[in-house]
Amino acid sequence: MKASEKPAKQETSNMKIKILFLINFLIIIISSCHKSNEMKFDKKYWNERDDMFYANRNKMVNDLIKNHLKNEMKYSEIINLLGQPENFASKKEGEIIYEIETDYGRNIDPVEGQNLILKFSKDSLLINFYKEDWGRN
Repeated sequence: MKASEKPAKQETSNMKIKILFLINFLIIIISSCHKSNEMKFDKKYWNERDDMFYANRNKMVNDLIKNHLKNEMKYSEIINLLGQPENFASKKEGEIIYEIETDYGRNIDPVEGQNLILKFSKDSLLINFYKEDWGRN
């Protein structure tokens, strides 16, 4: 009976190794797909357009927020870093907006999008910044 148990134990061990290999392979595939949608902020490519859309902003915005924008940066530093902001009628005093992405769906009017909002003090120092989704929910 002991001789027949060895192949069963070895088969179970081989199966565990195969399952671990498959899990690791899937993790690598999934994580590589996620990272392909992200890129480090590069001023050179921030304002690059593909037709009427910004080609790279949605890929760079997380790195920009995490590593480049800091509270108490001067307004002039922000403009030097990001270029001139878009002028939306809905912006508030002390606030500038950069379009990240806009989806027009099958319409000529935008239906949803995402903006980067930067708020400044009266002394023109950055006091808050965040991404804001708008439109369909």
